[in-house]
Amino acid sequence: MREPQKFWNRLAPRYARMPVRDQDAYREKLRRTRMHLGPQASVLEAGCGTGSTALALADAAGHVLATDFSGKMIAIAEKKRREAGAANVEFRTAWWDELSGSYDAVLAMNVFHVLPHAEPAVGHLASLVKPGGVLVSSTTCVADNSVFARRLAPVFAAVGVFPQISIFSRAQYEAMLARAGLEIIDSWHPRRLAAWFDVARKPLPPGQPADQPAPDQPA
Repeated sequence: MREPQKFWNRLAPRYARMPVRDQDAYREKLRRTRMHLGPQASVLEAGCGTGSTALALADAAGHVLATDFSGKMIAIAEKKRREAGAANVEFRTAWWDELSGSYDAVLAMNVFHVLPHAEPAVGHLASLVKPGGVLVSSTTCVADNSVFARRLAPVFAAVGVFPQISIFSRAQYEAMLARAGLEIIDSWHPRRLAAWFDVARKPLPPGQPADQPAPDQPA
């Protein structure tokens, strides 16, 4: 078992009971994400936790594969899936570097900053996005927060209060996305110290036409 799994497995039952801190911001992120999905869309969510986002977006996609490296998180998510009757959602235990395939949308909601090394994860998940598809992320840029927060985060991680995290700035995160071959097409920052929401698209090869929208989708 990799070290972060121990932390998140231990946290899973309490995490499942925790309410979303900013419901308005969460709803807005879901709304913006839905704009890039469709009835036939294949969606991958990495770091899905207990499955709330995957289930909330199930009706906006063709199929959702939602993964997390915490088996206990996935067990809770699967119970919620059965209760919701979401037949087009599949939950699976997997580390980000074990994921493969090609997807119209890859979601990484509050993931990159809670990994020990963010950039390899950004690059790998970007490689799973189809040309013309998007990587949707919600990311806290800890380096832009207070000096107090930047200094305490590694200390809390060392004693097991927080997981190991990646400390990077907004500018550094934008550069990670660019190096992964993605272009940011939508960014939103709800408030100071909050996570940034980004939609980053993988460009189509020169000369390849964009797919036509489904009949019931806006052009």
